[in-house]
Amino acid sequence: MADLRPDLPVAATPVDAPTDPDSIFRLLKRGLGHELVSEGNVGELIQLAIEHGQPQIEQELREWHTGCSPGAAGSTGAPTGGFNRNNAKR
Repeated sequence: MADLRPDLPVAATPVDAPTDPDSIFRLLKRGLGHELVSEGNVGELIQLAIEHGQPQIEQELREWHTGCSPGAAGSTGAPTGGFNRNNAKR
């Protein structure tokens, strides 16, 4: 079966995408607009989530912000077997 969609390049953000935090927040409440979150607006979006009583959106935004922060790549050390595993009496 042939693909009915034309092969068009997909833009990272649509040309008519909203840039104001209120519009982006409305999209986030509908499960859309995640690609519009940026370092420049994430703080205001978190505040809007708090004000509107949206803890799930707030948490997702905080996780996104943490993942984008410098040094947030995590530890580069090798994983260990765990404290209890290495120190338990047998």
